[in-house]
Amino acid sequence: MSKPVLAVFDLDHTLTSGRSLESAFLLFLCRRRVVSLRALLLSALFYLKKVWRDPVTASKRNKLYLKGTARRDAEQWVRDFLVEEGDGFLAREGERLVRQHKGLGHITILVTGSPELLVGPLLHRRELPFDRVYSTSLEITDGFFTGGILGTHFYGNEKAALVGRLAAELGADLGQSYCYADSKSDLAMMSQFGHPVAVNSDKALRRTAVERQWEILDLA
Repeated sequence: MSKPVLAVFDLDHTLTSGRSLESAFLLFLCRRRVVSLRALLLSALFYLKKVWRDPVTASKRNKLYLKGTARRDAEQWVRDFLVEEGDGFLAREGERLVRQHKGLGHITILVTGSPELLVGPLLHRRELPFDRVYSTSLEITDGFFTGGILGTHFYGNEKAALVGRLAAELGADLGQSYCYADSKSDLAMMSQFGHPVAVNSDKALRRTAVERQWEILDLA
């Protein structure tokens, strides 16, 4: 019996149309003036404090813009955001790739550092056939966001480690499996696959993809 084949996808700049899901959401909140000035200032101060020593934490793990926000309010903001932008947010060719792999019987997996608060509703709206979704959970206490992360933030080596665990759990053949991503931070994950594909790649990933003769895709 042949081993399962995985098709693993990053989200931001890979399946999205040139934008980060969370940055687009934050811009939407600022335009609507619903996020508090205090939370924005906390987020900005945290960024300035951390950016030189730990730029990943300063930017990608910085969720203080939601600090003190009620969960029900944030969920309504997400619904409003997706009504305004949701149908055009994912690249059509990216959606086609996901459905194509699903049709081939591959196990489709999304691994992203974006918050589950946004990822779940977006995928549901587009009815994308992912078998498994791994995104970042935000900490909530008494119904309010704390501004912190709960559990793993899937970025860089955390993505690579997750893929290793999944391959072992599912008995998958990574040599026959596919991985789609856009950033040099995804290199450790992509290097485990027989079919890594650089999608809308940054310069560092594109250079590596050319050197290693990986497939390169530029999706609209």
